[in-house]
Amino acid sequence: ITPVLSVIVTFCLERTDVFEKKKVWLGVIPVFIYAMLYLVMVILGPERGGWRDFYHFSFGGRMYLIPVSGFVMFLATYIISKLGWRIYNKAHKIG
Repeated sequence: ITPVLSVIVTFCLERTDVFEKKKVWLGVIPVFIYAMLYLVMVILGPERGGWRDFYHFSFGGRMYLIPVSGFVMFLATYIISKLGWRIYNKAHKIG
C-alpha cells in the first residue's frame, strides 16, 4: 500500500515546478538496498541465520540466476520511476 500512497501524495500534494530527470534514479535506491539485504541473507541461508529464497529468484537453488533477477527488478523499477516522472511533468505542464 505504501507505493500506491506515495504516488497519490506526489501527484496530488506535491507542488514543485520540476522534477529533474536525474531524480528518476531515486526510485531505484530502495530496491537496491533491499536487494543487497536479500542477497546476503539468501546466501547465508536459514541454517546460518539467513533466509530461504522465498521469492525463488534462484529458480531452485541456482544462485547464479539471482543477479539476473536483480537486473530485471532494477530495470523494471527504473522504467516505473521514469514513467512516473514523465506523467507528473506532463500533468503539471512541465517538459
